[in-house]
Order: sequence, then C-alpha cells, then structure tokens
Amino acid sequence: MGLKKNNRSRKLRTTFSGRYSLQLLPVELLPQWARVLAVAGTSSGHCRSLCSVSRNRALSSYLLVLAALCSLFIGSFTVQAQVSNITNGTTPAGIAPGAPAGSYPLTEIEVINIYNGNLSLRLPLYTVGGRGSVTTTLVLTIQQRWTVDHFQYEFDPVTYHSPSDSWWFSNANRLNAGGRMLMRQVSEKCSQQVTGAYMLTRLTFSAPDGTEYELRDVLTDGEKKGSACDLLLPKFNRGKIFKTADGTSATFISDVDIYDASSYTAGTWPVSGYLMLRDGTRYRIDDGYITWMRDANGNKITFSSTTGQTTITDPLNRSVMIVYDINHP
Repeated sequence: MGLKKNNRSRKLRTTFSGRYSLQLLPVELLPQWARVLAVAGTSSGHCRSLCSVSRNRALSSYLLVLAALCSLFIGSFTVQAQVSNITNGTTPAGIAPGAPAGSYPLTEIEVINIYNGNLSLRLPLYTVGGRGSVTTTLVLTIQQRWTVDHFQYEFDPVTYHSPSDSWWFSNANRLNAGGRMLMRQVSEKCSQQVTGAYMLTRLTFSAPDGTEYELRDVLTDGEKKGSACDLLLPKFNRGKIFKTADGTSATFISDVDIYDASSYTAGTWPVSGYLMLRDGTRYRIDDGYITWMRDANGNKITFSSTTGQTTITDPLNRSVMIVYDINHP
C-alpha cells in the first residue's frame, strides 16, 4: 500500500494495489467508529508491516485513518452497516406508485391515488396484442419517489440519514415490459449476542405501469415468524403459494419453497413460478421476469430478454424489439 501527495489540493489519496483509490478526510470529520478502529489498529500493530508511510510531519494527522483502513482490509475488525428504508419488505400505501386498487383515472394517462393523493402519469407507447384478450402495453411512467436511507454502524451510536431518489428495486424507472416479480425479505438485526430474530418474506409484482401488488403466503397471511440467526440452521418455510390481500385475487405458485432469511442474507431476490389472475390470465415468471403470458383461451405473448434488449412476440407471431441505453447522435 503506497501513499502519495497531491500538491494542488494538499489532500491525500491512497491507492491499494493499483485497484482502489480513496479520498481521505481530516480525522476530525470521520465518524466515531472510524476513530475507534484507528486507535485499535495502531495499538494492535497490524499496520506496522503493511503501511509504508512517509515520515513527513504534515502527514501525521492521517496516520490514524490509514491504520483504520489497514485494519479493515486485513479483516481484524469488521464494520457492519445496518441500512433501513421505509420500503424494506413492503411498500406503504402512502407512497405506493402506479394505480393501486381504489385509484381514480382522470384521463387515459392520468390516475389519482385517492388514498395518498399522488398523481401518476403513464404514457402508453405501444400495445402488443392479437387474438383474444391477452395484451400488454409498453408504458413510460412519469413519477419520482424520494425516500430516506438510514445507516447504523457498529461502534457508532449515531444514525446517519441520506436521501435517495432510487426505488426499492433496480431499473424501476425504465420500460417494465410485462412486469416483474420479486421476493422482499426483512429481519431484525442478528449479531453474536442476538441468536434469534423475527423475519418476514413477502412477494411484490410490479406491473408495467408501476403499480405494485403485494402477495402474502397463505400459511400465515404474511405474519412475522421467529427463526434462528445461524446461517446453518433452517428458517421458517413460507411454502409455495402466495396471494394478494387487496381484492385483486392474484395467486402466485413458486417453483420451490420460499424461506425467510436472517439479516445476514435478507434482501430483494427474483423468484420463478406462475402468476394467475382472476380473469384466467396466467404469467410464467423466470428469475423475476415475465417470459410469457396467456389468456383463458390459450392465446400467448412471449418475452425474450438478452443483454440490453427485450423482444415481445404476439399471438400472430409479430415481434416488437426494445433496445435499452442507446446513445443518440
């Protein structure tokens, strides 16, 4: 690990094996956990053989920072951040996007969510259809949701807050052809002192216009269940069947049993299975993405995705290709 000086800004930049470059701040601006690690790292002597630092007295204020970084990189001390957001596990009705049950359409492109007063704009770009009632519309949604991420570090009693303009899953603002099905897991914090915690797993189907439908397991109706934190011990089994509770009467049957997860591995994950609606429409979902949808009469629309593009084929074998991230001249 080498250290070099930037003469223009008089700030220091460390480079680790030519791959990572970190801008260092004065030690007074570091959070408390970094200062604790710095003191521990220098007292343990781990960095004596790893850190090659100039003896220039002007660099002395950065030695504690380098000691903390060395301690982190060799694994002697582990700093874990517990990140929480209001959308962890479920989307509150107060910020629900799209047109959930009970919304009022003003025009073909405007929908008012009566519960929270949000206005959703959705511009229909192209409708794919053919025989029967099976259709899907490519929709450009115009809505922005801001939330706040809350960070809690070990060794630091202070909770840090950061605004976020991104939704709870990636690519939420691009064309959502067909829709997406994702598993959302949450858990109370596990640690060496906490060996058991309440955990919860629910599914969310995001329609092309951004509307979200929450599905709960039929065994508990989406209740929290306690499980051991140990990664080697089994967690609560939610089964394969999940249903909506908002009157839309949608049912999802997973290919495999779905289990809860502790805070060590809980997150947002894709699932595979069949989604069935009350009008007889059936969706096949693979790794979170729609691969085909079929109406009650057997008419089918297929979705084929590769890197950067999606191809949609209607029942008459006509195809529409969507290409993402094109650089326009």
